[in-house]
Amino acid sequence: MYKVLISGASGLLGSACSEYFSNKGHAVFKLVRREPNSDNEIFWNPMKGELDLMKIEGFGSIINFSGKNIGLGRWTEKSKKVIYDSRIQSTTLLSESISKLNNPPESFLSSSAVGYYGETGRALVNEGVEPGKGFLSDLCVKWEKATMPAVKAGVKVIQLRSGVVFSAKGGALAKMLTPFRIGIGGRLGDGSQYLSWIMIEDYVRAVYHLMTFENIQSPVNIVSPEAVTNREFTKILAKVLNRPAIIPVPAFVLKTLLGQVAEEILLSGTRAFPQLLMGSGFEFKYPELEDALKRCLPDS
Repeated sequence: MYKVLISGASGLLGSACSEYFSNKGHAVFKLVRREPNSDNEIFWNPMKGELDLMKIEGFGSIINFSGKNIGLGRWTEKSKKVIYDSRIQSTTLLSESISKLNNPPESFLSSSAVGYYGETGRALVNEGVEPGKGFLSDLCVKWEKATMPAVKAGVKVIQLRSGVVFSAKGGALAKMLTPFRIGIGGRLGDGSQYLSWIMIEDYVRAVYHLMTFENIQSPVNIVSPEAVTNREFTKILAKVLNRPAIIPVPAFVLKTLLGQVAEEILLSGTRAFPQLLMGSGFEFKYPELEDALKRCLPDS
């Protein structure tokens, strides 16, 4: 039995991993920012640097999913600071705390994103590629750098460079469905931008695999091996929903409405490949987008 501590355990990824690990027979504890109401909850406050070291001694693994949603509203300097601080301060506190433990965890897995690579065009990128440019790339670089105290302390550290995670319970897919279901879905811009994605069942299986696999200590792309263009995604989602998708949204409209969010998320693409994950023997249950969407949307 593994003893696992998870931050961000109430979010989409954290809750899915908590359930999966518990079903595997492991003891799952959660970091919370309110008064704990059960024995498996531990209080912390990343913004104030509060975390009782005694209470995080002896875990087999600590997994960090903390961070405010980047959202799809227009970014302001204030909202970007919130996005930045929620990731960097929480990761820094956990990493520095781990480095001070007498009995540190065997592994520390911390969220990152394929936004690290920025716009890649048609180029297929693995974990050895240099970071791109822009707010998201800079955020991911500093997010991963915040894990260095744990690395220097000799803990196995893996930065989870995730793509868009598809789930029937919410997340990005839920935000995409309404226009398609009412028949006004369509590609964004020219539709050539790539989308790196993964089914949530494969995501939690990948995290579990990396937590227990001994030979990886580096950033790892947590994505399906089959990235698709926005045009391909639009066509497949419309097919699964049995709806038309004939109304494209011009790039200038998105830029006018959403500014930098449109430029870095909706009209920019990353074609990431899970080289280290697949090289370690991990096998995907849902490598193809159509199968993944049918799993997420069984009643469509």
